[in-house]
Amino acid sequence: MNTWHWQKKFNPIEFNADEIARLAKDAGMKYIVITSKRHDGFAMYHSKVNRFNIVDATAFGRDPMKELAKACEKHGLGLGFYYSHNKDWTFPGGGNGPKRTADGREVDFKYYYENKCRPQVEEITSQYGPIAVVWFDTPGRIPREYVAELVQIVRKNQPRALVSGRAGYGLGDYQTLGDMEVPNENVEGMWETVDTTNDSWAYAWYDNYWKTPKEILHRLIACVGRGGTYMLNIGPRGDGK
Repeated sequence: MNTWHWQKKFNPIEFNADEIARLAKDAGMKYIVITSKRHDGFAMYHSKVNRFNIVDATAFGRDPMKELAKACEKHGLGLGFYYSHNKDWTFPGGGNGPKRTADGREVDFKYYYENKCRPQVEEITSQYGPIAVVWFDTPGRIPREYVAELVQIVRKNQPRALVSGRAGYGLGDYQTLGDMEVPNENVEGMWETVDTTNDSWAYAWYDNYWKTPKEILHRLIACVGRGGTYMLNIGPRGDGK
């Protein structure tokens, strides 16, 4: 159930998976992590368990994840999927989402987890070939046993994949620092910083505070020099550019 209509206009015809992968490769990146489902609940791949996805709900009608998987393999890059496992603003029972189904039944988080979250994690870890990372985000109050089960699904379907620290409860394989957090001192263990080219995590017409190449390079060196990984987010425009 959702009352959103923007997806009817969403048609990223300028999306070019090969161009994106080639750009990442030329920049020296080792892998790409793409959003499979964020807090809005919209799947950027062809989900069979929920029709609120880019193939079934838009004029685009293509699965960009399949195209990107092929491009990453071609250019020798790892492929990772971001998945918002707790928050879902449009599916009944999801974190910060509606509490009732379309027919008026009151549901809880378990309903969302069993009918959308868990089966979608099965999908993204079993339909696109080898995956390098599954990047869960904002665990909130998701029960620990659910996170443990999701991690086990990743282990079963993608035994070589890493799970982000934001899975929750210390069940990830490495620590993910706060958004745009570049540490001033060494950090123990495996860790990463997630940064963005301006101040937004998606395309925002009003956000023109672009970091300079020098600033991004400085932040990259600060992370790598302290033993971490620097993951730089880029938000494509609505037309896929």
